[in-house]
Amino acid sequence: MWVVVILSLWSVGYGIYAMIRSDKLARDNAAFIASGKESYFEQRRAWKAYDTTPPSDVATVRKKGRKEILAGMIGLIAAAAFTYFAN
Repeated sequence: MWVVVILSLWSVGYGIYAMIRSDKLARDNAAFIASGKESYFEQRRAWKAYDTTPPSDVATVRKKGRKEILAGMIGLIAAAAFTYFAN
């Protein structure tokens, strides 16, 4: 259960960071995409195939940040519910 709590807190923390620093994250993502320094040969093709390209505009970064916060909160609620009903 502690793993779920830690992952949830990590997700909430990253979501808050993405919301606060969305302009910097968008700039960094755009620079990374433009640089062509993918970590493996077919990463750019995978981005296009699965629509997982890192967001390069502020609105999309904020939207993904809100999704991370929501996912983290759901995880924390699930952990709390499990702990409550397990005892």
